[in-house]
Amino acid sequence: MNKIENIVKKYIIHHGMFKWQTP
Repeated sequence: MNKIENIVKKYIIHHGMFKWQTP
């Protein structure tokens, strides 16, 4: 796994959680 991919995945997951919380 690339370091960049790991960061991107974490970024997407973080944004996804935020999107789920916000209407």
